[in-house]
Amino acid sequence: MFTILDPVYNNKAKTLTSEEREKNIKGFIVGKYKLKGIIENFSEELRLKGIEISILDHTSSTTDENIIYKSFDKAPGFLLSASISMDIGQRIWTIKFEQTKEYLVANKE
Repeated sequence: MFTILDPVYNNKAKTLTSEEREKNIKGFIVGKYKLKGIIENFSEELRLKGIEISILDHTSSTTDENIIYKSFDKAPGFLLSASISMDIGQRIWTIKFEQTKEYLVANKE
């Protein structure tokens, strides 16, 4: 589970300095999300299309040892791979999308 917290300021208030933000804060918007459910729904849709995913936390290391989630137990022999890195809640996550043979079969023209 993770929490997103975002400040809300008075309408059209200046928020450039910490003093302005403190003076003009109205409150916070808070959201809690169950990460496992979100990722599993997303990865299941991709798996049906022949794409497996893995999510890695590269905040403190760029090695592939910091796996947060992977949609497969044993790597099925990937043909192509693409990845994207994102800053999520002060963490650097990399999502790898890896194409399986099933993808080629399903998308053969």
